[in-house]
Amino acid sequence: VYAIVVLMVSIMAASYIIRAVVEEKSSKLVEMLLLNVRPLSLIAGKILAALAYVFSLLILFLVCVLVSYGFSSLFFGIPGLGEILGILSEQTGMANIGGGMIFAMLLSLLLGCLTFAIIAGISGAGCSSMDDISGAATASTLLIMAGYFVSVVVINISSAGVEVFSSLCPVLSVCCAPVQYAMGNISLGMLVVSWVVQAAVILLLALL
Repeated sequence: VYAIVVLMVSIMAASYIIRAVVEEKSSKLVEMLLLNVRPLSLIAGKILAALAYVFSLLILFLVCVLVSYGFSSLFFGIPGLGEILGILSEQTGMANIGGGMIFAMLLSLLLGCLTFAIIAGISGAGCSSMDDISGAATASTLLIMAGYFVSVVVINISSAGVEVFSSLCPVLSVCCAPVQYAMGNISLGMLVVSWVVQAAVILLLALL
């Protein structure tokens, strides 16, 4: 479920950013903007706006789900969220289910989306007309989907080397690292290292 959320949010943000960048390039608006705004600031503004929009939708959706679930558990006798998490922990053997897991997933999601968003901005900057949007969007989407599909396979492989690699590889770590942590396959320290690696990749992409 978490990997699917990463997939949807990243694709939405990437497609929005590519279209915004290419539209300004094709209309020559970007040439006037660059007289007063640095290229990094221009791209950063679009990336932050796209992420704010997408994450606002995600948070609104989660709030609606929690409110609906709260009313259902109150009036229809459905088990509470804490009880559900306890059952899930027992049945799956996950060792780190709780508030820390939710924070880890949200932070990994934010870093991963920021990585894919910058890649989308770079792809859009390489386009010269609206006809090139599909090619740029396809490249970004394939990268996001590759990370998702590989993570689905990797998460079912019980190997310490695979667990560490999937948690540190920038494209895979966004989907794998928090899940590996929730399952108890990696430590909190390894999860933090994966965030540091992701942040370093974001900085290098921003400089590019």
